[in-house]
Amino acid sequence: MTGRRVAGLPARSVLIAAVLGAGGLAISAEPGTPTSSSRHVETFEAAQTALAAKDYAVVNAKAREVLASSRKTADDIYIAYNFLTQAARDRDGQIAGIEGMLESGFQLEAQTQSELHKVLANAYFAQKNYPQALKYGTALIGSGAADEEIYSVVGQSYFHSSNYSESVKIFERLVSNDEEGGRRPDRLQLVLLLSSHDKAGNKEPAQAAIEKLVRHYPEANAWLLLLQEVKSERLDQRQKIHFFRLMESTGNLKHGRDFMTYSDAATSLGLPGESRRVLEAAMTAKVFEQESDRSRADQDLTAARERAEAHRAELRELESEATAAPTGNEFVALGMAHYSFGQYPNAVEALKAGIAKGGLKNAADAQLTLGAAQLKSGQKAEAAQTLKAINAGDEITQRIATLWALHAS
Repeated sequence: MTGRRVAGLPARSVLIAAVLGAGGLAISAEPGTPTSSSRHVETFEAAQTALAAKDYAVVNAKAREVLASSRKTADDIYIAYNFLTQAARDRDGQIAGIEGMLESGFQLEAQTQSELHKVLANAYFAQKNYPQALKYGTALIGSGAADEEIYSVVGQSYFHSSNYSESVKIFERLVSNDEEGGRRPDRLQLVLLLSSHDKAGNKEPAQAAIEKLVRHYPEANAWLLLLQEVKSERLDQRQKIHFFRLMESTGNLKHGRDFMTYSDAATSLGLPGESRRVLEAAMTAKVFEQESDRSRADQDLTAARERAEAHRAELRELESEATAAPTGNEFVALGMAHYSFGQYPNAVEALKAGIAKGGLKNAADAQLTLGAAQLKSGQKAEAAQTLKAINAGDEITQRIATLWALHAS
């Protein structure tokens, strides 16, 4: 018998309209021309007519009639599964139809085969069938036909299969490609890179991934991941003041206990203006749930207001003392005071003078405050330069300085 193309089917292609996901993923595949054997032409033509009329039960019946035949070619099988795919009303039916096309024995063009593999990888991933998603996704990677979407599907499938070493490889590649190309990496890919390192026990790479995340997506929740590690350390009062300033600047100063710790650190360092501001912000935000906490905060605020007024009156005298002093420590103290009152340009000027004069008891303390004041004054590039140049001499302060530098950049 002579083979014939099916009436009603395109001469060069068969359209697959398989909507396979909640997001409405669709694919149109264009294989070489499948040719029906003459014994099945009428059956396929009836299927085509039923498909146009949206009579999917008839389409299904006609396609299965061909598949049940003992005398069918690879082309017949391919066409039958193509009809089943188009008639399917659910994802499972569409997947089965496409897999039937791939396994029909019909020689698909490489591009068509890749497109069908991509559809199946996405469809199986949507079903959380990660082994099958990996089957088709890794086939695409192996053939060199995978795009970024497929790499992401494969990486996520490895992650959900607890194969963290492989998911790290995938997401390291995707993130690096974007960074090297001057693009901002996808947020989900950064989060999965971080989570993969974390679950694999890769502590330092996980830390680097968090820093990448906050560099590209400086959101409060991302910053909190970085800040928690430092917060768990035993901090002295100077470290606390710089740490809680950073918490506030990144949107993470939210809890009553943190406000009080910040205020106490400011008070202990002779910065009542900052203590007052922090406590006023806490009272406005109503962060204290217990009456005892509110009462203590109210008492501290009253005292901070009194001390702040007295301290403000001393600023002119402090400036005179700083000018006459042999070292820059008095200028640094003046800069700290200006910072505590929110006078950031004045703080920048005084701190620069102190650093230039030299002889400082704590240079890192002065540089950290200068960087923060520059950032508050809108001098972002200068702040980043100041903060990156800090050599603190102790691990915790250096870590705080590194985080401030990251925030400024």
